[in-house]
Amino acid sequence: MECLELESPVALLEPLAFLLARLLEQVCARLAMRSLATNELHLTLQLDPSASEATAAPAQCTHERAIKLPVPILDSKVFLKLLQLDLQENPPQAPIVKITVEAEPARPRVAQNGLFASASLPPERLEITLARIAGVVGRERLGQVQLLDRHSPDAFVMQPFGHNQKEHKPPPRRRVMAMRRFRPPVAARVSLRRGTPHTLAFRGTRYQVINAAGPWRSSGGWWSPNSWAREEWDLALMPAISASGKKLAEDAGALYRVFQDSESRRWFVEGSYD
Repeated sequence: MECLELESPVALLEPLAFLLARLLEQVCARLAMRSLATNELHLTLQLDPSASEATAAPAQCTHERAIKLPVPILDSKVFLKLLQLDLQENPPQAPIVKITVEAEPARPRVAQNGLFASASLPPERLEITLARIAGVVGRERLGQVQLLDRHSPDAFVMQPFGHNQKEHKPPPRRRVMAMRRFRPPVAARVSLRRGTPHTLAFRGTRYQVINAAGPWRSSGGWWSPNSWAREEWDLALMPAISASGKKLAEDAGALYRVFQDSESRRWFVEGSYD
């Protein structure tokens, strides 16, 4: 851990980066002396209480940030760049009077490259790229998708990338049918015959239903304002024929997933099967 108390408060990120570079070099030097690296860095900025709006609570007079890496590294320049990008996205709300940098020690990674294999992209460069993307699209939109254990469609959360994920053996190869989802679902018009979809029209084209499977009814979230209920069908479609005998579409026998919203009674096409 390295601390630095400032004689005069610092309000701009550029002079702050100059001071951070000095502290990070000292932290990395200490780790290198012990043959260690770090994959977690904590930054605590003590704010000027006279300029802070909330002087009653001491915890609100500090600005704390943490950088977590998937693998241990020992590069002060990489740490500095990651902290700069993070502070640009989450700047302190008052001038800074004290800086504290703390690193969690970890054993450095060991990698052996093949004699004729090309070197892969270093993880630290990937972390800087991800931090720059997060500054543009938002950190909540960056990561890997994790499906939630719910029946609600499109229920997922974004988890940060990491190299400590459990490795799973790939399942045996088998032929599966994939669905290309439309985001958002496409509004459609459906006519029923004896409670079963008979024709479907969407995106300016009308189809004849040649086979239908369903309905599958599902609902959830009734206790919240975001409740949902729907009735799903899988439809095999044949292009409709105009009065002149010309086909209005060419994708004969296409399979689509459609659903009807139980509250609005509107129909939507959710996607097509490959």
